[in-house]
Amino acid sequence: MTTELSAVDNADAGPSSGPRIEKVVVQNYRCLRSGAITLNSGLNIIVGDNEAGKSTLLEAIHLALTCQLNGRSLRSQIHPHLFNEDAVAEFCAKVNAGQTAPAPEILIEVYFASNDELARFRGTNNSERRDSPGLRLAIKLDEEFGDEYAAHLDRREIAAVPVEFYTVEWMTFANEPVHPRRLPTKSRLIDTTTVIAERGTSRHLLDVVDDDLDGSHRSELALAYRLLKSEFSKHDAVAALNKVLADRTGAISDRSITISLDTTATGSWQNAVVPMLDDVPFSLIGKGEQAALKLRLAVDAASSAGVILVEEPENHQSHPRLSRLLDGFRASNACKQFVVTTHSSFVVNKLGISEVLLFHRGRALRLSDLDKDTGRYFMKLPGHDTLRLILARRAILVEGPSDELVVQRAYRDTHGKMPLDAGVEVISVGALAFKRFIAIGKVVKKAVAVVTDNDGDPAAARKRYATDALNIKLCVSDEATLPSLEQQLVASNSLETINAALGKDFATTEDARVWMTANKTEVALRIFESATAISYPQYIRDAVDE
Repeated sequence: MTTELSAVDNADAGPSSGPRIEKVVVQNYRCLRSGAITLNSGLNIIVGDNEAGKSTLLEAIHLALTCQLNGRSLRSQIHPHLFNEDAVAEFCAKVNAGQTAPAPEILIEVYFASNDELARFRGTNNSERRDSPGLRLAIKLDEEFGDEYAAHLDRREIAAVPVEFYTVEWMTFANEPVHPRRLPTKSRLIDTTTVIAERGTSRHLLDVVDDDLDGSHRSELALAYRLLKSEFSKHDAVAALNKVLADRTGAISDRSITISLDTTATGSWQNAVVPMLDDVPFSLIGKGEQAALKLRLAVDAASSAGVILVEEPENHQSHPRLSRLLDGFRASNACKQFVVTTHSSFVVNKLGISEVLLFHRGRALRLSDLDKDTGRYFMKLPGHDTLRLILARRAILVEGPSDELVVQRAYRDTHGKMPLDAGVEVISVGALAFKRFIAIGKVVKKAVAVVTDNDGDPAAARKRYATDALNIKLCVSDEATLPSLEQQLVASNSLETINAALGKDFATTEDARVWMTANKTEVALRIFESATAISYPQYIRDAVDE
């Protein structure tokens, strides 16, 4: 089933270096069986667990805008693993059972926002039969091979898509073939997770620069490179080497052998030069510097890509450098469209939590329903672990590190494993952030337990964090005479148990209470590490209860 999201445009969006993508439809591409994702016109932050399809979504968008995969024409890169496994399994099962089944097809559609300059791309050649400008890329059975395809299915049991009979169809919504030189916008796909200190890295950087060169610049560079080739052949050392080779004619070959520089198309200046940074080849500088420079150039390219697709910008970056890069994203938001995947709460908070799409296999949930104050709060304090809450199966919010340790131990004692092993995040957020995290939990509809001291007034504590969301459970003790966790622990256990768990020899429970209240962190650490079984107050048991 296709899931569609409503668009929320960035308020500061302005003149663009290309049309904005309004919507992306993906069918049967890798892990994405079916999805329809509506994008913001500026920033889009895609978050999700591993194998959720975030990278596949970026790749699909880039495919539709370039018809290239791994830097090469898609037509030379078709293979069975491009097709969704479930779709292929269903197809193979039907064919092998003797049933008629349509050949699986991959479809990627990019719908652009309406623009008078996109008239040649406007039409209804799309899955929605909607009159819109856009591009349609399909990997489908080539009708010219219909007979061969049918014979192939009849001869053997099928285990994969027979891609030998497939073709690529890249069309506009006006049902016209796409001409690469007439594309309405360019995309730049940057994967910082695989910065490789080899030729490919320099090639990527040169591609970014080359996009900004006009025809006269390219001609001048080609001429300058050809002149250098000519000078190389005239050099005394080269001439001497060629004389040696000439003298060996017949021993090696009957034809005269010499060396020179490549003058074929593969010997262009782009393939011969390497970028340098402070006279050091680009491929030899640090990975962080490589990733940062590629990102910076892609963002700053004035006449190049209008769509920037970035895979995990946090990789190889320190927080200060990452902060500067993200500031560049926001500053360029008015002229470029960004689709950024991340596992970093810092990135989410810095760019804007309201721009987040929680993504899983074509389905997505938008966090734009958060109130503006909550959005501003997390942007000002980008260190908060918001993604831990967003991606967790369940979350338990506590006020501080000492509460976190006790709750972790209580969960382990109750369920026989640590919370994280069960997909449960215990997050120390501080009392002032409770409401902000509750707001996120309400939007993403995750089960969230809020653990807080009653501070001597249980009614006030409950009122402070009251919510009508059924997925939010407030855990607070009704014992007004026991305002803190430490006092609750003393009341829930015998003095002997307290002494054994803490490695102390308190004479009275009052002595224990005073010391524990003054040494919260030490108490929590000793309880967490102790082999002694202890009892927990009811509100802690409620929090760890599944």
